[in-house]
Amino acid sequence: MKRIAILGSGDALKPKIIIETLVEMNLLLDRELVLFTDKDSGICTDYCKEQGIEVIVFSNTKLDDSVSAKVALDAKTDILISAGWPYKVPIGFLQLFKFNPVNCHGSILPDYRGSRAYMHYWANCEDYYGATIHYMNEKFDDGKIIVQGRLKSFPEETPIMMHRRTAELCAYLLPTALMLIEKGYVGKQINGLKRYFSKLSPEEFEQYRAYNVNRSVSDRKLTPHKIL
Repeated sequence: MKRIAILGSGDALKPKIIIETLVEMNLLLDRELVLFTDKDSGICTDYCKEQGIEVIVFSNTKLDDSVSAKVALDAKTDILISAGWPYKVPIGFLQLFKFNPVNCHGSILPDYRGSRAYMHYWANCEDYYGATIHYMNEKFDDGKIIVQGRLKSFPEETPIMMHRRTAELCAYLLPTALMLIEKGYVGKQINGLKRYFSKLSPEEFEQYRAYNVNRSVSDRKLTPHKIL
């Protein structure tokens, strides 16, 4: 496994933090990174260009056409790692790589599924939050888990601090995940509460945080979600 494709929006913080941590901490050793992205500029794209990391822009963010497939195949990467990609990746695209693609999710799966999980952890005043590296399938945040980690939350933490910590944790988990994948580890399904949290506005997250911050666990009002 020599060439690794990181799939992330060019103007997003999460893939930038993950790639930055991998590069600056030399976590991938002799492996080569390639950025698969949707924009030719932005904080993530610009950082990659500054570091000499190859950037490949996909004009179709759905990745469901033959042009996208050809571009991915021509890049000759061994595995795809989704890092906050905001679009559903079709099965056909996931099958283009030598190793099964994985996702860097900012929660302790199987719970806290959905986007911006760190915001829900923050708004719900949870004692812990974390990150999971899991195989991708046709459902969001549903594939078998390869490795995950947990972080203690602190009252003074802001959402951006939690976002950075989860992204950095993803980067530190990736070398172990890649080693296990190369050894043929198929991952595992973990039993437990499975909740998919809804998208909220910043103002709504603030309201839930204000309500929950000084209440006991039993009295807190959780952000909207559905139990799977």
